Amino acid sequence: MYIGSSPGGGYNRYARTVGHHIGKHIPGNPNIVFVNQPGAGSRKLTAWYSKIAPKNGLNMAAIFPGAVLEPLFGKKGKYDPLTFNYVGSANAITLTCITSVKSGFLTYEDLQKREIIMGSTQRGSPTHDFTSILYNLGGAKVKLIKGYKGSKEVTHAVETGEIQGICGYGYSSLMSAKSYWVKDKIVNIILQASLNPNKTMDKMGVPTVWDYIKKPADRELVENFMAQMVFGRPYVMTPGAPADRVRIIRQAFNKTMKDPAFLAEAKKVRLSIDPATGQEVQRLVKKMYGMSAPKLAKLKLVMNMK
Repeated sequence: MYIGSSPGGGYNRYARTVGHHIGKHIPGNPNIVFVNQPGAGSRKLTAWYSKIAPKNGLNMAAIFPGAVLEPLFGKKGKYDPLTFNYVGSANAITLTCITSVKSGFLTYEDLQKREIIMGSTQRGSPTHDFTSILYNLGGAKVKLIKGYKGSKEVTHAVETGEIQGICGYGYSSLMSAKSYWVKDKIVNIILQASLNPNKTMDKMGVPTVWDYIKKPADRELVENFMAQMVFGRPYVMTPGAPADRVRIIRQAFNKTMKDPAFLAEAKKVRLSIDPATGQEVQRLVKKMYGMSAPKLAKLKLVMNMK
């Protein structure tokens, strides 16, 4: 299993937890070997995986949803996501905006009044693209420090005071890797974003992105962006992988998502599990690549920050 993030982050933890259990649902009970290949929001791994990885159906990759949509929103030519065999997704993602308590930014309205320093990984990651959307459509005054290697490095920058917050950080990653931030009131969760509100954050009184994106045309753009969060933890197999092995791995993934031992480990390490099948992800990716040219052009514009 190739993992397109550095050790210590939420994507890495999800992939390794899935990998600890999926082998017993594959004929022959193979051992799963993990290889981290971080870089460019997993686009580096995705390009390599598409062109160079063996097409024998004996491997899979854990990549970011942003990498799936890179040729749609960014540069084309390195790989074609429509040719991948989608195994499934372990979780739908609810994005958050969080700020350090020490920063003095207590609410989203504070971001609309004065500039905050935030951090992100590369373009194509939620920490970059969602922050850009809030800057362009949500009135957030943000100075964005780009280029952190992964979420682990971004969260470390919050802890050291190098930056004052993060937008586009998954709630499940927050509660898995940094739950003490919430428990010990080190950060404020000032915004949540998903197609459907997160019940836990609703009870906490965290406002949704829809409270600040008012214009119907703008809301439609954000909805198109948020659709990718339905497959927030996607797993893929190479283009050209044998169909019978794709079927076997998809079935193994589906069984893993219902495996009591897997669910117990996920709960222990604070991973939220809200799976989608490979067929569901495949259909959604195809639908997003069918977006009209005018809508796509507008969405690409608001996902970038000068």
